Amino acid sequence: MNRLFLFLIFIFPSFLVAQKENIKRHSIDVVSGLSFGYRIEGAKFKKIKARTDQDLRVAVDKEGLVTANYHLGLDYRIRLFKGFSLKVGTRLALWSLAIDFSNHITGEESIKMSYFFLETPLIFQYRFNKKKVQPYLEIGGSPMFFLQNKSSLELIEAPSFSFMLQAGLGISYQITETISVYGQLLSRFQLQEYSSELNDFDLYPYEIGLELGTSFCF
Repeated sequence: MNRLFLFLIFIFPSFLVAQKENIKRHSIDVVSGLSFGYRIEGAKFKKIKARTDQDLRVAVDKEGLVTANYHLGLDYRIRLFKGFSLKVGTRLALWSLAIDFSNHITGEESIKMSYFFLETPLIFQYRFNKKKVQPYLEIGGSPMFFLQNKSSLELIEAPSFSFMLQAGLGISYQITETISVYGQLLSRFQLQEYSSELNDFDLYPYEIGLELGTSFCF
């Protein structure tokens, strides 16, 4: 009886602590996303669209064009407390802009510009439970560093540095103790304007799409 009592006092509590420490707090996430991009028009761009005179070198059509964007990367996630987590990572992202022109220079009806950025996101995530299927909400931002213009034309200039806000709603599924997969609807918006030498543009790209990933927990 005395031995059982000693076990309960000294050994069993340490067993509980060990169990708690085995909870996986960290993960490396492999991320990929595909989205549809559009733009928010600033006051300068709206003013150009409203003009009807023929003196403009490039007249802008009132119809916008939707583009396809994608991003690939790695995230590191650490569980903070309760359902809250912090994610940091690095992404290679392709952002695009497309505008309908009555273009006297190129003779084309529309021009699509594509830009590569390096993104370094900082994201806060909240998971609503600790079950096998975990819905979650996340919000954050990311500095963006311009890498390359994929297009042959450079009519619309991307900023060399930009900042992006993003929000997502998704579901994670725990396959094993160390591997999970997830998918989320994601919305992302750039805060710095895109400009043009031909006209005084102020366009702000945004995108809405689907992000998929695999998490390796440790």
